[in-house]
Amino acid sequence: MIKTSLIPVLIGSFLAAFGSIFIINSPSKFATTWFRTNIVARVTALGVLSTIGSQAFGIVIPPLFVH
Repeated sequence: MIKTSLIPVLIGSFLAAFGSIFIINSPSKFATTWFRTNIVARVTALGVLSTIGSQAFGIVIPPLFVH
């Protein structure tokens, strides 16, 4: 069975996975809504790259604060 100490981790993982659905799709929705059609591809690419970069930043930085 699952140990009781892992239940908060499983709940947090579920919430993060559920929220990522909205985060991953948001750059293209914002680009098509706010920008002209001739630059939508560039803005979408920039949004996706910034999303991936922020995820990488979130993986690299926290271990620096843990002793």
